[in-house]
Formats: sequence, structure tokens, C-alpha cells
Amino acid sequence: MGKNFILILAAVVVGTFASHCLHEGRSECLNGTGQKEKYLICEKGEVLIKSCESGETCYQGSGKGILCAKA
Repeated sequence: MGKNFILILAAVVVGTFASHCLHEGRSECLNGTGQKEKYLICEKGEVLIKSCESGETCYQGSGKGILCAKA
């Protein structure tokens, strides 16, 4: 019984923290504009964390996207 309870609890916790999104392609900088290289993007209904290319930083673009550029 204890093992089943732990498995059920783990499934609930994972489900609680899963990030879903509705606006396909929408992205935003994770740590504010010009601060870090990581950004969030909505792909196939899931929120993913991605990174700009090496040496580039995330800047919030106009509309629904971001721009990766050298600082």
C-alpha cells in the first residue's frame, strides 16, 4: 500500500507542475530582456525552456516573440 501511495503522489505532483500553453509559437525571455540566454516558448501545447546561441542574449521582441542577439 505504501508503494502505491508514493506512485500516486508522484503522478499528482508531476501533473501539477506540467506546463501547458494555448498560444503556439509565443515566446518570452526567462529572466527579463538582455539578462540571460534562456527563454520560454510554446510548442505543441507545452511550454519549453530553450537557449539562444552561444554568446547571445534574449531580448523581448515586438508582438509574441523574442530576439537572440549579442549583448
